[in-house]
Amino acid sequence: MFIKKLYHYNKSMCVSFVAFILLFVMINYKWGVVATPVLQYGMYSSTFYRSDTQTVYMIEADDKIINCAGISLTERDILQIYPEDYEKQKPVNDAAYQTMRNYIKYTGLLRYMQYDKYSNRIGDKAFTDWYKVQVEKIIKSPVKSLKVYKQHFQWKLNKLEPVDTLTKLTYFGT
Repeated sequence: MFIKKLYHYNKSMCVSFVAFILLFVMINYKWGVVATPVLQYGMYSSTFYRSDTQTVYMIEADDKIINCAGISLTERDILQIYPEDYEKQKPVNDAAYQTMRNYIKYTGLLRYMQYDKYSNRIGDKAFTDWYKVQVEKIIKSPVKSLKVYKQHFQWKLNKLEPVDTLTKLTYFGT
């Protein structure tokens, strides 16, 4: 048995190991089995409710919609997550700047803070060009025209129902 061998090898390490395991057993019991010895389930996310609105991006390359069900999860993430992240970049940049500003003002160095140091400067053209290359890699053919549409859905009566109409994203102008 590992613990027995560890005890004979190093008693303090064995006590530390057993305390570590007992601590996480207690945490699992207290929190309802959501922690492991390495990480806590949900520590990088929040609870997902079925009533939440889901954003779906439909990508049309050369007048053909890409079937996201027919590609890998990694490729689907590239097609679905990056447009959403690009749209959110301004509020995220502002939040990063404001958060750092709150901490730096206590040091007296606030006058040296520049917004540019806490934000990215990715323009529509740069993002569209990069995204087009990713789409080309996924569908394994060159893309002459790229259109991206966005629509929100909600889970109702055991299926996804559209909440709004399909909207074309204007910054994809290729």
